[in-house]
Amino acid sequence: MKKIIYALCFAVAIQGCQPEVNYKTVRQEVIVLHDDLMANEDKLMNVKMSLDTLALTGLAKIKAQHAGYDTAAVHAQITILTTKLDSLSNQMSKWMEHFRSDVEGKSNAEAVAYFEQEKVKVKKLDSLYKVTLSESETYLKKFDIRPDTAKHHEHSMHM
Repeated sequence: MKKIIYALCFAVAIQGCQPEVNYKTVRQEVIVLHDDLMANEDKLMNVKMSLDTLALTGLAKIKAQHAGYDTAAVHAQITILTTKLDSLSNQMSKWMEHFRSDVEGKSNAEAVAYFEQEKVKVKKLDSLYKVTLSESETYLKKFDIRPDTAKHHEHSMHM
C-alpha cells in the first residue's frame, strides 16, 4: 500500500515539474491541422463537381451504352454522396465561423484547454473528410472518373 502511495506522490511531483504548455503551441497545431484540412476542402469540391457532372450528363451516356443499367440507383447514390460532401463542407464552415484564435481574458491553461478541444474537432472533421472522400472517389472509379485533385486555391490561417 505504501508503494502505491509513494508512486502516486512521485507521479504528481514529476507532473508538477514539467513546464506548462504554451497555448500558442497548441493553437499553432490547430492552425496546421486546419490548413491541411483545407486542402481536402478543395479535393471535396472537385469530387462533388465530378459527381454533379455524372448526375447531369454521365447518366445519359451510361444509359445509352448499357441499356439495362439502373441509372436511378446511380442517381440515388450520387445524391447520398453529394449530401455527405455538402454536410462536411458545412461542418467545416461552421467550425471556422466559431473558432476564435484570440484568447484574450483567458489564462494560459484555459487557452490550452480551448485549443485542445478545437484540435479534437478538427481531427474528427479530417477523419470524416478522408472516409467520405475515399467513398466518393471509389464510387466515381466505377465509372472511370477521376476528379481533378489539383489545388485551385491556397487556404491558410495566419496567426
